[in-house]
Amino acid sequence: MIEAYAAEGKPFNLGMVFPVSTHNYELRYWLAAGGINPGVYSADDVSGQIGGDVLISVTPPPQMPATLEAGTIDGYAVGEPWNQAAVAKGIGVPVITDNDIWKNNPEKVFGLTAEFVEANPQTTLALTKALIRAAIWLDENDNANRAEAVEILARSEYVGADDTRKVQVMLHRAILGSLERFIGILIENFSGALPLWLAPVQVVVLNISEKQADYAADVAQKLHQAGFRAESDLRNEKITYKIREHSLNRLPYQLVVGDKEKADGLVAVRTRGGQDLGQMSVDDLIKRLQQEVAEQGASPQRRNYGPGDSSPGCRR
Repeated sequence: MIEAYAAEGKPFNLGMVFPVSTHNYELRYWLAAGGINPGVYSADDVSGQIGGDVLISVTPPPQMPATLEAGTIDGYAVGEPWNQAAVAKGIGVPVITDNDIWKNNPEKVFGLTAEFVEANPQTTLALTKALIRAAIWLDENDNANRAEAVEILARSEYVGADDTRKVQVMLHRAILGSLERFIGILIENFSGALPLWLAPVQVVVLNISEKQADYAADVAQKLHQAGFRAESDLRNEKITYKIREHSLNRLPYQLVVGDKEKADGLVAVRTRGGQDLGQMSVDDLIKRLQQEVAEQGASPQRRNYGPGDSSPGCRR
């Protein structure tokens, strides 16, 4: 299957939860064991995609089933309940479990910096012993202590370093958990179709041939200067392929430019839903986008969460 994708010039996309996670490590080990190069990391390139036969990228767990269904990824490594979500929707099946790859794998990792270990050797030893003893206690007698462990963890107090019970004080509460999980919930809520003001990339400019590459880049630059997150996709691909790819990514607007648009200083506008708005000038498009963002209650300048680069993104 991967060879068939490669023959068509398409990447075989796989999703995983986070680069520093057992899901990522297990997925890569499994692929490599089967003779498939998962890609490697280097000091200069931390994408993990160097020389890979597949393209592994981060996908928030709640979004994985929808992303698989949309065809953006072809498979993923994740924990419950998101693997069974694909089964329930009839869009995928589990092919292997982590226990098959690594029996009794640890799942979670307890990490300390070298500086902490060097400065606190006895504390490090005590922490490690405590974790090992707790794991043994949890598993012994056929998990007989699990119920008591739940009761202990549910208490409103904890044992301090001085071996006395302390009352917990909450300094910060994040109802939705980590930033990554919140983003995952947000993406799931919108089914990936984020509103214009919130979309990481609001507009993409697509050239039909190399003859319009400079014009497409200029259009993206003008949009960027107007405060919008715009990219130009100048790859030497068929325009239908690029339209389909960006449609699957659910970008709010696609601008197609050919010889006629370049000569007349216009852009052909397509919405995320596939609606053809026809040709219009860049200035008219900017007014339309500004009005849409204003109706959603935010200006593009206030909502510009991009990296702060002075030029728009560009894919070649």
